[in-house]
Amino acid sequence: MSSAFELREPVQFKQVSFGLTGEQINQLNEWLVGVEKRAAEKQVAKASVNGWKFPYPRPLPYHGATGGELTFSFIPNGIGLHCKVTEAITGESVDLSDYDNW
Repeated sequence: MSSAFELREPVQFKQVSFGLTGEQINQLNEWLVGVEKRAAEKQVAKASVNGWKFPYPRPLPYHGATGGELTFSFIPNGIGLHCKVTEAITGESVDLSDYDNW
């Protein structure tokens, strides 16, 4: 019996796409209301400590010219699809996995 590990052939993907259901989008939007407020508060606090002026009439989180506010993680496994969304400024995450369909 050999002690060496054998490598399997690499998985060949032609095209892979993931999406959210309407219910998951609603859940994401509800979560974003609170997290965007906390992100803005965090930026305003950091700006005031550094003596910066916040350029907006009301505090809104700024995510740069290209956005990048949210990171979507889709992790397929043997029983379902795990979906997590993370907000960049606060680091907060929401689990949008549809466990009822696993």
